[in-house]
Amino acid sequence: MWIQAVFVAGGVIVALRAIYANRRIAEERSAHDRIVASRRAALDFIAAYEIHDSEWAKTNATALRVLENRHLWDRLFSSTPQDLQPDELELRRTALAYLNHHELVAIAVARGAIDRDMYVQWFGSSYKLYWARTSSAVKHIRDHLEPNAFTEFQAFAESIEDSPTP
Repeated sequence: MWIQAVFVAGGVIVALRAIYANRRIAEERSAHDRIVASRRAALDFIAAYEIHDSEWAKTNATALRVLENRHLWDRLFSSTPQDLQPDELELRRTALAYLNHHELVAIAVARGAIDRDMYVQWFGSSYKLYWARTSSAVKHIRDHLEPNAFTEFQAFAESIEDSPTP
């Protein structure tokens, strides 16, 4: 009878080891799948917005025109939306859409939804440049509208190291 108990105990040990090994393999696959998914997301995102989207290119150009013109962004972000003319309101929306885009990218990278290394390799220097070009306007927005606006955009841009010069 004790022989059966030993065999049962041995079988339980083997089964538990198999379960543990399968769980470990599943966790490794899951981690690998997350890495692959975040890299794929980076590629999809880059292709969709940064390369092929002509509307996004127009939004970029318009937003940068607004965000680099102190007189214009001072008017757009110091006034309430009700005080703005329809064309000014559209410029404000466009500038905010641009900044929100970069905030979303930073959040997605921070959370691992977009692969950081891949995005930085493709777009890092431009991302830093966009932050440099818009940081004065963002400071104004923080002072007048929302003290925590676009903090992820800033943090991500500032975390990107300058590319070494060959």
